[in-house]
Amino acid sequence: MSFQAQIIERDGKPEYAVVPIDQYRRLLALAEDMEDVRAADEAMRELEEGRDEGVRVPVPVLPTLCRQ
Repeated sequence: MSFQAQIIERDGKPEYAVVPIDQYRRLLALAEDMEDVRAADEAMRELEEGRDEGVRVPVPVLPTLCRQ
């Protein structure tokens, strides 16, 4: 991906980066993907270390879940 950004300076220092909307959307998608990877990695670490206790569901909710 070729990256295009207009840098806006304040007092001679970079202050803002303006990017085309398509690139901005792609950056957001990549950031969300990275957060998903981090969460999955943490879940795997918890499983490997025995820290994961599974999902806890309140008893009143069980009948609703079982009907699906």
